[in-house]
Amino acid sequence: MSKIELKFVTFVQNNLEKIFAVIATVVGIFERYFPRQWISADADHYLLPWFSEISNNGGIYGLGKQVGDYNIAYQEVIAFMTHIPFDNALYLYKMFSALFDLGLAVAAGLLVYYISADNKKKRNGILAYAVVFCLPTVFLNSCAWAQCDSIYTFFCILCLLFFIRGKETAGLILFGCAFAFKLQAVFLLPFLLFFWFCTKKFSILSFIWVPITVFVIDIPAFLMGRSL
Repeated sequence: MSKIELKFVTFVQNNLEKIFAVIATVVGIFERYFPRQWISADADHYLLPWFSEISNNGGIYGLGKQVGDYNIAYQEVIAFMTHIPFDNALYLYKMFSALFDLGLAVAAGLLVYYISADNKKKRNGILAYAVVFCLPTVFLNSCAWAQCDSIYTFFCILCLLFFIRGKETAGLILFGCAFAFKLQAVFLLPFLLFFWFCTKKFSILSFIWVPITVFVIDIPAFLMGRSL
């Protein structure tokens, strides 16, 4: 083996996890690139018309009016996107969700890293990141169907991570962020209550952070006339 080959093999052996993470990231990006033009039934009948209606209402200045059936937090996102000088609403939806795909994968990797044995933390964390980022259920949801499930799931995973690390207040604030974006986050609530009951580490009153967080996130809509 030549010196160049030896250096290459040594480099690969010493950086195998990093190389795997880079490859997984590239694969995940290509997975999201190919369905970028696909218009799902939801996008065609709901998301794109909602974008147009919110834009016609004045974007962020029209948040006082309910459009569609998404939570106010996501309506705020759509409203802000209408002010971006980019004329493809479908791509804006998908790019925003794709960013949270990446965040979700990183959060999952951190969660697995934290709960793994010391000698397997790095390997398991990177593997979890790669699996989540490349899962068909993840990239199809965001970049084929233009859905937003990676957003609330991202906050749910971070909530679990902070709970496990003993930072319950931060975890509840993150759960509030998840709940603000999509009501399906409520399925995590029984676990959080079970955690409170079993650990006795914090007061039930701490759950007040959840509605407070939702209220704070919804402030732009309140300022535009939305009722409590």
